[in-house]
Amino acid sequence: ELAKMLIDINELSYREEISRALKRSYTFGDSNIEAQFKDARFEFLHGDKTKSLRIFNSLAKYNLLPSSKNKVRDRILDSHNTPKIFYGKIERLHDSFAFINCLDFPDNIYAHVTSMSSYEDWQSLKNNISVKFTVGFNYKGVAIHSLWII
Repeated sequence: ELAKMLIDINELSYREEISRALKRSYTFGDSNIEAQFKDARFEFLHGDKTKSLRIFNSLAKYNLLPSSKNKVRDRILDSHNTPKIFYGKIERLHDSFAFINCLDFPDNIYAHVTSMSSYEDWQSLKNNISVKFTVGFNYKGVAIHSLWII
């Protein structure tokens, strides 16, 4: 709870306190998946990306409803506390999902068809097309929250 409160107040100002609180809030692999999620997100943004990926990989194995496991939340915010806009290109497009290449991230980012405002917009996507998007996290890791064609 302390970590969540400090994240909501000012994540950048309270990095050390948040990190300590998150480390005390669970044991790796236990049933406190929300604390593990917050820690994985925090580590991805402010700490050890390898540790973050290890936690996300563990969370992805939990037996949860797909709608819960895949829900994108906790978007990355800019200095004005609004969802940060990223830019990239469609790397691989499939019927209901795509992978987006963005220089700000080490790996391609997953986007589900529901990240666009309509299925018709999704159908207009093509490989290598430029897009802008907001990014959040689900229990599997980094994922696109909202996606627009540029």
